Order: sequence, then C-alpha cells, then structure tokens
Amino acid sequence: MKNTSTSKLSTWVFWAPLKFALTTFIATSIISLLYSVIAGTIYTQTPAPYQPLLYLCITTFIVCTIKMFSKLPHIIPDRNSFIATHNLQTILTSGAFILTTFYIMQNANKILFHLATISNSSFVTFFIFTISSILILYLIGVLFSNFFLKFRRIHSFCIPTWKIICSIPFGFSALWAPGYILKTADKKTDQIEIKSNWYKRLTNTITLHQSTTIAIFTLITMLSGFIFGLNSVLLTFILTLIFGIWSLTTGAKKFINSMPNKYAIFAIIVNITTIIILTLGTHLYTNLNTTRINISENTETINL
Repeated sequence: MKNTSTSKLSTWVFWAPLKFALTTFIATSIISLLYSVIAGTIYTQTPAPYQPLLYLCITTFIVCTIKMFSKLPHIIPDRNSFIATHNLQTILTSGAFILTTFYIMQNANKILFHLATISNSSFVTFFIFTISSILILYLIGVLFSNFFLKFRRIHSFCIPTWKIICSIPFGFSALWAPGYILKTADKKTDQIEIKSNWYKRLTNTITLHQSTTIAIFTLITMLSGFIFGLNSVLLTFILTLIFGIWSLTTGAKKFINSMPNKYAIFAIIVNITTIIILTLGTHLYTNLNTTRINISENTETINL
C-alpha cells in the first residue's frame, strides 16, 4: 500500500485483523481439503503424512501475514494516534485472554461435558471449531497490527529498517517505548482518525502530563503481561528505565537525535546479548539434565 496521510482507528483494531482472520482460515481450509483429496488418492493403503500439510499451512499463514502488513496504512503515526491505538489493541487482546481463561477455569467441567455430548454432531462441532478458529486468528491479527503500528512509530525517529529488524525480539521495546512516552513535534492532524469523542478526550488527557503518560504506560504494559508473560514485561520496564535515564541525562532533544545511531545500536546489542545468554543457558540446562539422568541411571544400575 502506498503511504497515506491518515487512517481510521477501526482499520487497525477491527477491519484489518478480521480480514486477516477470514483470509487465513479460508485459505488453510481450502488447502487442507485439497491435500486430503490428493493425499487420499496417493496413500490408499497407508495414512497420509501430516508434515506436508503442516508446512503448507505455515506457509499460508506467513503469506497472509505479509499480505496484511502490505494492506495496513503505511503512515507515520503521531504520538496521540500511537497511544490511542496501542492502548485499545492491548486492552482488547489482554481482556479477551483474561475473560477466556477465567471462563474456561470456571466452567471446565461443563465445557468438557458439552464437547463429549456433541462429539457425534459434526455440524455443531464444525461450527464451534470455525468460530473459535476465526476468533483466535482475529486476536493474532490484532497483535500483528500492533506490531506493525510500533514498527511505523519507530520509523518516525528516522531509525533505519534494518536496525529495527535487528532489535527484534528482545530489543524492540527499547525502540517503541520512547514513541509512547516522549513528547514529539507531530503534525496538528492525527494520522489515525478517532471517531469517538470520549476516547479522543481520554487520549488527550493521557498525553497532557508526562506523569499520567508514564502511569498509563505502566498499566498497559503490565496488562500485556497476560499475553507475553512476566519476563517480557520486566524486560520492557528495564529498557524503558534505561531510556528514561539516558534521555534525562542528555535531554530529550539530544536523545531523539541519537536514536537512529547510538540508541538503535544499543537496542541491537541488547537483543544479540539476550539471545546469546538464553542460548547458552538453554544449552547448559540441557547438559545438566542429561548428566543428572545418566548419574541416576548409573546409580540405579549399581544398586541393582
């Protein structure tokens, strides 16, 4: 999509994720049906392998994701637009996760009973599977939309694309958090149009004072922990604290000027360092478990 001057909030939160969900579900369903028919004619005596179908579905999912990114408005979101959209997307996805988890925990026995009783009803089973799949894909689409929004917001600080990519996943929050907290010289017209007056006033209240912005950022980031986990929240807070100290030390204007160079390199270093530490930690943990298992087996052998 070509660069556009403005877009609608509903595009980022509802329409684009919904189109992604429907497109992905329909495409994977068609591919699964075609594979079943073709594989059924080839593997008549033995069960058809599931790996090719899995790879086809993964490829379809990736293609649909790329298609979604290409169709989303390629704007450079201003601060108010970014905060309004990011907050709503986070509340929607985290709220859906919390409500779904709570409902399943409270009604686990009823759900299992109903699933058992409708096992022979193919239509009801298919309907529940379809609605659940589309809903899950929609929420995934909202998360992808939020990622693309952050990506475009980072671009407003003139950070090159390759540096943003090299910061993913662990250094990414170091780059988008300043776009939420720092006051920037944006255009007078919001790049993402908000139809609701009350939500527009709420966003203006959030951005009016720095202390309010930081407080809401903290709450929204904590809320996102229900999706991304506690470790992700802690990492975001640590990187945000570093950026805060950096900007207070140098001044906001100098910090913004340093973002395409020094600060972006810092985010990349954080990402690479974290990946190395996690890789070494996983390798060490695996070796320790293997050693413990061998020792335990040898001890049992000696006792016998």
